[in-house]
Amino acid sequence: MTLKKIMWLGVLPLFAMTACTSLDDNSEWGNGDGNVKFTSYISGAQKRATGTNWNSGDRIGIFMTGHGAGLASASATNRQYIADAAGNLTAADAEQAIAFPESGAAQDFVAYYPYQTVSGTAVAVNVSDQTDQAAIDLLYSDNAQNIASGTVNLGFSHELSQVVLNIQADATIPTTAGLSVEATNALTQGSFDLATGSLTTTASSTGAIAFNTNAAGTQAEAILLPTTDAAAITLRFTLGGQTVEKQLTVSTLDAGTSYSIPVRLGNSGGSIYVQFGSATINPWTTVTGGDINVDFNGGGTTPDPEPGPGTETTIFEETFGPGSDADSPVNDYTAYDNYGTLTFFNPYAENEGKANIRSTKTFDNHLWLPANKDNSLRISGINTEGYTNLTLTYDITANVYNDSEEISTNAIQVLWNGTALTVPDITLSRANGNFDSYTTITIEQGITASSDCTLEFFGAGSVNTLGFRIDNIKLVGTK
Repeated sequence: MTLKKIMWLGVLPLFAMTACTSLDDNSEWGNGDGNVKFTSYISGAQKRATGTNWNSGDRIGIFMTGHGAGLASASATNRQYIADAAGNLTAADAEQAIAFPESGAAQDFVAYYPYQTVSGTAVAVNVSDQTDQAAIDLLYSDNAQNIASGTVNLGFSHELSQVVLNIQADATIPTTAGLSVEATNALTQGSFDLATGSLTTTASSTGAIAFNTNAAGTQAEAILLPTTDAAAITLRFTLGGQTVEKQLTVSTLDAGTSYSIPVRLGNSGGSIYVQFGSATINPWTTVTGGDINVDFNGGGTTPDPEPGPGTETTIFEETFGPGSDADSPVNDYTAYDNYGTLTFFNPYAENEGKANIRSTKTFDNHLWLPANKDNSLRISGINTEGYTNLTLTYDITANVYNDSEEISTNAIQVLWNGTALTVPDITLSRANGNFDSYTTITIEQGITASSDCTLEFFGAGSVNTLGFRIDNIKLVGTK
């Protein structure tokens, strides 16, 4: 079974994750003349399976090949780079550093985490041991293409599935300490092709995978291979010498999806249930709904309760990339959190004083809409199909430099699929503290769902008389 472009590239054979205690010692290898400077982000959210950021010392493999030539023709193969917590990547040593070709020809870049020995373009995948989930949190990047100079911003995506059990016990069970959980009849091995972004699982490699369970028995996690036959997997709960098995109630385990399952343990008529639905926790999708009830006292399975309401999902969030040294027109900037996934465009880019992504001493990377000129940022390719209760939030401030200056937040028009939304009328002024701080705007009406949506922030030159800064754009919904 081959799964194309799965988003939680999970498991490699176990190998050492050697920490780097002083990345500054290697700085000459990543920033010398001609050498490529790499930055990175993870699904727009700087999030890994075992934490919210890269860990300093995480090791990444990078390939460089001529634009469109394919990975088999790579001029730089599996070069080892080391990440810091901000996503900056530094060559492990001088021999690992990648340089742009002297010819100036455009290049494509492919990268993965965690670093290992690669056979051709194939990365081995093995999820049988969940002891160190950071070591099996395989990520993949192929967004950086047709680049001939400058900083290369690698966008990584998760390539496997995750199951998280959040466990509670009713009054009949005094403690969940000592609980163990296994997934039986689960796929354990496969191979990920870096050239195509495809995972091929080994059908014969099924077995039991022990969840990583905390000491209190209140949470158990496992990274599993995506599969179209998840119903074949059985969850085995063992507590106090008693074991109960129940079939996993989802039909598939999708790549890049985290199945967050509330579990309640009960005895003598109490039940253990698993609830799946659908929500995104960047960069994952959390699925809840479909219940399993298990009686530790042999009382049988009780009827499924009614599914609860959908879970709030972060559909996308844009902070304009890591770092605080941006100064680039909207149409030229490549360090967007969602670069390569969404399209960012300013249709007024020919204007003198055009919109750009910049930072200041006070504000990190943000959108700047200069005064007295028509400018906008259009974000297209947003998929909201199937979502309800869509809510947009963003941070905004104006260049209210003088005490006498003030302007309303609705001077910047917000459009959804070309239709203007109602923006709250909030006065921004220096007296209100808006010169060096943001005001958060929330819009809950008028945002409709479809598979291809466009969000636009438009500043008409006749209305935007001071200049505006916008940051931390976030769209959430329920599914």
